[in-house]
Amino acid sequence: MRPWRAGRAVVSLLLMAIAGGVIAPAVKAHELPANRATLVLRDERHVSLSLYIDYVEALHASLAPERPMPAFLAQFSAMTPAELQAQLLRTQQQWIRQIELSAVDPGRAPAGRAMTPVSWRNWVWPDAARVQRLLQERLMQGLVAPAGHVHDEPMEIRAESTAMRAVSEARLSLPKAFGRVLVVWYRPRQVWVDPGTASAAIRFSPD
Repeated sequence: MRPWRAGRAVVSLLLMAIAGGVIAPAVKAHELPANRATLVLRDERHVSLSLYIDYVEALHASLAPERPMPAFLAQFSAMTPAELQAQLLRTQQQWIRQIELSAVDPGRAPAGRAMTPVSWRNWVWPDAARVQRLLQERLMQGLVAPAGHVHDEPMEIRAESTAMRAVSEARLSLPKAFGRVLVVWYRPRQVWVDPGTASAAIRFSPD
């Protein structure tokens, strides 16, 4: 039996458990791992983006917000890999349109500043098989401990961009499905270290 077929059999039993009230109507994620976005300006124009989000919650909010979480988990856990991949691709395209970085035009006076959208490229998304395993695990956790908290690690999304001009100030917009996101941004400092020598002082405290 193929793995996804076995998974569908388990999910069918879970669906009956949901209908019979064995599983609580909500499966809540633990709130400790914060959704976060990290922006790194690697040179004057090259920006990289790393997002770490609760993928299950984001998918639920984008694909079936009107459905209870257990029913959503049961439906998407039971999909074939091809069906799930199609759903994920559709959602990813939706998120790409909503993940916007706009750079401030440095040539404009503050009163007339213009925002120039930056185009992302080289997207890296979680593998569909990994997403399906996470959905199935979340569903099973809801059966074993319906009143407990789920400890899913955020999944990573990556992209990069090269702006037309040097980036000194920008604004980041994210999909509502991501919920509250902690945004971190920085420009790395770097120094050459000759063989057999130590680097200059590497300070982490503010100047």
